[in-house]
Amino acid sequence: MRSLFFGIAVVLIPFGAEAASLTLRVNTVALPVAQMVARGAQRVPVLRLDLTAGCGSDVSVEKLRVRHDGMGDRGDILRLYALFENRRVSTLAMIDRGEIAELRLRSFALKACERTSINIAADIAPEALSLSQHRFFFLSPSDIDAKDAVVTGNFREDRTVPALSIAPRKLGTITLQYLSLPRAPSYGAGRILSRIRLEADGEDDHLISAVTFTNDGSAKNSDLQNLSIVSTRGAPLSQVVSRMSGDVVRLVLLSPLLLSKNGDLVLALRGNVRARRRRTVRFLIKETSDIEASVRTGR
Repeated sequence: MRSLFFGIAVVLIPFGAEAASLTLRVNTVALPVAQMVARGAQRVPVLRLDLTAGCGSDVSVEKLRVRHDGMGDRGDILRLYALFENRRVSTLAMIDRGEIAELRLRSFALKACERTSINIAADIAPEALSLSQHRFFFLSPSDIDAKDAVVTGNFREDRTVPALSIAPRKLGTITLQYLSLPRAPSYGAGRILSRIRLEADGEDDHLISAVTFTNDGSAKNSDLQNLSIVSTRGAPLSQVVSRMSGDVVRLVLLSPLLLSKNGDLVLALRGNVRARRRRTVRFLIKETSDIEASVRTGR
């Protein structure tokens, strides 16, 4: 009996041959925490993923399923997210009843043969239970969704690394307020695109090291250029970033800014507007951890 195919060239590929050329090697490392972490702490690194793409093709990483264990309630952890070069590259996720947080990565890919690392960070709830302990891990290759790639590596809960422990101390808080602009952003150089006021409560002095702005409008990428943070008098306070990454720009301050307890800081986002008129600009601080701050200790 003969099969007929009209106008179709049929090539038989051995099952699994295409997938075999698309591989991702994963090495998971539990990051030891040197001391107990205060309640309300943010961007606490808990895991590192060392990723190596096979040389057959580029690899896209789409989802990470982080598992939680330990002598502490999942509600102690406000959210988990992935950081690449200190930039958030995933959605934020809470730990569900199955003790899993599913992080969806945004356009994260490795070129063939490339090696890189991703950190998993946690925000601690201000009302977390003191002295509770938490561990984070990946259980199997299926916890790393790399689309069509075959994932291999070490997947286990490393109990040789001390668990993350919550200290009784509660960190002071920073409140964000959006301020009005002197004028609506228009085409041209050196436009003020956003103004914010940061206010500290009476608990701690804080050092602000970086701020991430997200444009909730339609302008993206090179529509806005040469972005930086400046003072109310226009003095430069941060590095200059040539363009947004999608709708996000992370600006690292030239030196940490002191936000004293019961004090405030006013910061402005400045940049060149190169977008067409119908492109809109509305910058927000999307998450509390987008204001990167540490508590000042000593004098």
